Amino acid sequence: MRIFTIVIIFFIYGSGEILSQNISYTKKYFKISKDSVIYKNKNKQESLLTLNLINDNLVKLNNRGAIYAIDKEYSKALHTLNECVKLGGLDTAYHNRGILQMEKNNFLLSIHDLVKSNQNTPENQYNIAFANYKIGKYTDSYKIFENISEDVKFGKTAFFGQILSLYKNNLFGKVSKMLDSLSLVNTSILKQEGMYAILAHANMMLKNIEKAKKYYKQNMSSFDKNFGTLQLLCEEGKIKQANKKLEYTQKKFTDCWENIYFKGLIAYKSGIFSMASFHWSKLVSIQNENPYIQNSIATTYFRTKEYDKAENYYEKAINILPNYVEAINGLAMTKFVQGNYYGAYPYTKKLINLDTTLSLDDGTYLTHAYICQINKQENEESIFIEKAIRKNPNSPLVDIFKGLKSYAQKDYSSAESYFIKGLAIDSTALAIHNYLGFARFFQAKYDLALSNFNKVLKVEPNNLYALNGKALTLMDKEEYKKSIKVFEYAQSIYPKNAELYNNSSLVFAYFSQTWQDNQKDSIQYYTNRAYQVLDSAKIYKINPLCYEINKGNIKVIEEKYQEAVNLYQTQNTQFGKNNEGIVYALQEAYLDAQNLFLEATKLDSNYAVPYWNKTIVSENSGIYNNIDDRKTANYLNRQDKRQKKFRKNKYHTTYLFNYDLPYLHYCKPSVNITCIPIDVKHTLKPYISYWIQEVEIDKKDLKKILEKQKNKIFEDNISKYVKNKKYNSKKCPIKF
Repeated sequence: MRIFTIVIIFFIYGSGEILSQNISYTKKYFKISKDSVIYKNKNKQESLLTLNLINDNLVKLNNRGAIYAIDKEYSKALHTLNECVKLGGLDTAYHNRGILQMEKNNFLLSIHDLVKSNQNTPENQYNIAFANYKIGKYTDSYKIFENISEDVKFGKTAFFGQILSLYKNNLFGKVSKMLDSLSLVNTSILKQEGMYAILAHANMMLKNIEKAKKYYKQNMSSFDKNFGTLQLLCEEGKIKQANKKLEYTQKKFTDCWENIYFKGLIAYKSGIFSMASFHWSKLVSIQNENPYIQNSIATTYFRTKEYDKAENYYEKAINILPNYVEAINGLAMTKFVQGNYYGAYPYTKKLINLDTTLSLDDGTYLTHAYICQINKQENEESIFIEKAIRKNPNSPLVDIFKGLKSYAQKDYSSAESYFIKGLAIDSTALAIHNYLGFARFFQAKYDLALSNFNKVLKVEPNNLYALNGKALTLMDKEEYKKSIKVFEYAQSIYPKNAELYNNSSLVFAYFSQTWQDNQKDSIQYYTNRAYQVLDSAKIYKINPLCYEINKGNIKVIEEKYQEAVNLYQTQNTQFGKNNEGIVYALQEAYLDAQNLFLEATKLDSNYAVPYWNKTIVSENSGIYNNIDDRKTANYLNRQDKRQKKFRKNKYHTTYLFNYDLPYLHYCKPSVNITCIPIDVKHTLKPYISYWIQEVEIDKKDLKKILEKQKNKIFEDNISKYVKNKKYNSKKCPIKF
């Protein structure tokens, strides 16, 4: 008895090429081409009738479903294969249903069934990778393509699957590296597969303009060449040439949405952000799942300071492409410029593990460092500072940023060092000269401080911060007349600036104490002037704490102690307690004075002055002497060296002056649009094959079936001849 094997057709989607190979499987499945002699000698009806000889219902349903699928009767095929799966299913049924779903573009369902089929063959893995690629799971598709890239039959196609997956996943650096290495070995492959277009586009995205130009000269489709060249012109800022190229593409590719995109890009590059937004908004309905469009629209809204809209579109872009660097950075910057540092932080943190080299400059890295600083994330702050240094090793921004941080921490010595380094590279940063001037002011380096303020005033004679700093420095040098002159000049320019009035009141108060007792008229004149300018400060909304404390200090000069105490007590602060303690000490109420100094240290343990005043009271009264107070005072006063040292046997009154500098973190937040990756036209296709489980049939019985089919009588009597998988020809009533 000879055994015959039923076979089913295997064909490749969109190609007459046979891509099958001999592979050993756990179960035997067979596939052949449409050109097979067996297929030509058997029609579909004969094949279906033959299946009735099979007792195993699952095998029968699977094979019948495969036949329907081959003849593109997809509804029947799906119904039959679903029945097979419901009854318990076969690996082949899952495979066939997976291939069927792929033909119908139901790629998610296809992945489910192909995985369920438990067939770890290169063909099956390739199809799973292809389906993942089609649904946008590019990381998964890349990994699977990579696993079969060494396969003899599928390796070449899998390699290009890897390239396309990387390209779609924005890993343009890897794309360029892989294709560059391939071009050195075999340039003909790149030409045949159209990969020069991808290589050119990838280098465009990497901003390797010269390389992109080189590859755009190579053989590729007219679509890729024209739109790629248009993008190059936009990146190079050649707006007139870009407009001409756009006119050409609009005529040649009339229905392409890319034309609308480039209209917006040209407007954006021309600084017409509202027009760019107008064009790009048209694409939302057409390209709703395109993250680059969403990011572009968001960036135009950022430029026009419509931050709510910008946030909305940045979030949409991130939802589509979770690791999209430009969109993540854009959302962080949008929150940052609105002062929402805590809201910006999660997006800043996300950038740490992403490749941001091409997207962010040193100023933007420092902006992220500052966001981390505000959120007290020192390690992450350091990471961004290092990224800024790597981006631009000669950037003055990094040293200036560190200097500002040290300044905020009142580490004036370190701040001075950093500012000097930064200014060595960029000596024109006037704001930093002001900061350096105040850092030196607090270290009692008065002449150096004056040199910084004077440099600013030479360029900007009316710079408020430099005028204020210069006047305060002259005051500390006890050059009161010069200080008053600078303050009066500043007030003539800024007549409603409360800080200037408050600070000049201190000069008059200090100056009034330089006159002898027999010069009471001069003393009274300058104390009156101090009151006048201080009242002006109040009118122009000076901080109430400054007003009450400083007015109380003038009362002490006039020996109006009770009035001074009343003013100090309006503000329950360390400054008020300290100065009130001095009033009691001057009246030799030492115990009360000590208690008030102690209260001041409890309100602020880092406030040096009351510790010093406690030691003076101890020395003057003999009540008790705590040497630790003196050490603490000197230790806490180590940064602010304006007083040089605490003067022996002299109480220190706190005057509150304003030296606020403009809010400055020296970050330079920026947002960017991304070159849109041209949608490369490629030929990546699935391998379509429907598989049938092998069955063994007696050759004589098979001939009987085929003969009766020809005589149109077999179908009604077929059940008489069915018995298991093999048939006894002796019992067959029909003779051949």
